[in-house]
Amino acid sequence: MAVDHADAVQRPARIFMLPPPLYFVLAFAAATALNHFVPLPFADFPGRVVLGIALIVAGIACAPLLAAAFVARRTSLNPFGTPSVLMTGGLYRLSRNPMYLGVVLIYLGGCLLVQSLWPLPLLLLPLGLLDRVVISYEEASMQRTFGSAYDTYRARVRRWL
Repeated sequence: MAVDHADAVQRPARIFMLPPPLYFVLAFAAATALNHFVPLPFADFPGRVVLGIALIVAGIACAPLLAAAFVARRTSLNPFGTPSVLMTGGLYRLSRNPMYLGVVLIYLGGCLLVQSLWPLPLLLLPLGLLDRVVISYEEASMQRTFGSAYDTYRARVRRWL
């Protein structure tokens, strides 16, 4: 008997069940602390601050506004909860994870504003947790809940971009 991928993914350990944006906040805080003790600045360039603010604004346009859409459609924002609506419109036509992309944009904008390289290697930590733990669980849950409709969506839209 074949094992369905949705049934094969176990609920992650509690330590990983934090709200995913918190992964990024913790990584950025660690980068800031590291930069205090071992500065790793990058060269300033024209437009650095404007670009940083633009990335943050773009990220806010993605993450919190899409979260509001989830609330309006009465589906779970908790990636470990049970989804009740398959979101496929708007930015979800371009990426299966536009909220997470928004958080990454905010993080990168913050990196530019603090003018430190430390956040860049530490970005791999929350991205790895998202990819291997959170998104894997979410996708299994979506497949289990929405079946072939999710399979069709997944075949049409990339995970990131």
